[in-house]
Amino acid sequence: MRNILLRLQFVGTGFAGWQRQKNAVSIQQVIEAGLGKITREDISATGCSRTDAGVHAEDFLVNFHTESTIPAAKFAPALQSKLPKSILIKSSREVPASFNSRRNSYEKTYRYQIALDRSPFYNDFWWQTDRTPDFAVLKQCAAQILGEHDFSGFCVTRSLKEVNICTIKQATWKRTGKRLYFKITGDRFLHHMVRFLVGAQIQAACGEISVEDVRKMVNQPASHRAKYPAPPEGLYLEKVKFRL
Repeated sequence: MRNILLRLQFVGTGFAGWQRQKNAVSIQQVIEAGLGKITREDISATGCSRTDAGVHAEDFLVNFHTESTIPAAKFAPALQSKLPKSILIKSSREVPASFNSRRNSYEKTYRYQIALDRSPFYNDFWWQTDRTPDFAVLKQCAAQILGEHDFSGFCVTRSLKEVNICTIKQATWKRTGKRLYFKITGDRFLHHMVRFLVGAQIQAACGEISVEDVRKMVNQPASHRAKYPAPPEGLYLEKVKFRL
C-alpha cells in the first residue's frame, strides 16, 4: 500500500468546507471522487485542516493510501483533469506509510482580509464593511494573542476539545489603503478560532468592546467569550509546515 501526498489550493466558495458532509458538497468528497475514478478504488483522503464552508486555501495537504501503480508525480495532472477549476493540485509525491496530513502538520499560517469599501467583485474573497476600525487598537489586540493560551473563548462551544491550548508565534495587522490584513501563525487552531479572533478585534477597534475585554477573552475564557465570528469568505489558509 502506497501513501501519496497532494499539495493543493482551492477557492472555498460553493463548498461545505473540507470535511465530508451528508447533504452538501465538500472539498474532501470531490477529491475522493476524482481519485476513485483514477485508481478504481474506494479512496479515503486525509486533510491537514478542517476548513469551514467558504474558507479558501493557498496551501493544503491531503494524503491517501492506494494500491495503484501510477507514478506518484502523475497523480497531480491525472486528478486535476477530474476536478473543477476552483481546485488546483500543485504537486503529488510518495511519502512514508505513517505520514498523516493532520498529525504531521506542526504549524499553520492563516490570513484574513477585510475591505473597507464595497464591490461585487469582493463578495467571495473579502469581508466587506463600512466601519472604520482604529488600526492602533487592532495592533494592541493582536499583542494580547501572542504566546501559549487556552483559546476556548474563541471557539464554537460544541467543538471544544479536552485540550484547547494553542501557541501563537505571529499575530499581526497590516493596512494598505482601504485593505486590512490579519496574519496569524500557530501550532494548532480550534474550530472557528481565527474568525472569532478577527471578529473580537474588529469589535474592539470599532469601540464596541475594549482591548481589556479581548485580553480577558484570551486569559479568562471560562467567563469571557467572543460572540461574533468574522464571515468565512475573508479567511485563507496561507501556509502549512509539516514533517515527514
